[in-house]
Amino acid sequence: MNAGDLKHRIQFQEPVQGTDGEGYNVPEWKDCGPPVWAAARDLYGKEFYEAAAVQMENTVKFIIRGMDGISTALRIVFQGRAYDIFAVDRFDYASGYITIRARTGGLSSGEGR
Repeated sequence: MNAGDLKHRIQFQEPVQGTDGEGYNVPEWKDCGPPVWAAARDLYGKEFYEAAAVQMENTVKFIIRGMDGISTALRIVFQGRAYDIFAVDRFDYASGYITIRARTGGLSSGEGR
């Protein structure tokens, strides 16, 4: 992985409890931290077929520089679309990068901002 491969901006968001106009609790999302640089890749080959086998065809692999606090409780907003994180791989600590697998959620269209 070269630093130049990290050419996409992604935003991590965390869930928060909000309330609607009638006072009911509703889940909302808010940005956590500034946007970060990432490599975004669609799955291909073996990865694609493994994801399709469990119906995760809309899975994207994001690679970022190592940072604390990344978990499956968060989601990623990339190019106006929300992606639910389902796997965080810190296997290769020596490289200083984290691989995140996320599947398409919904359109963010400014949610949680």
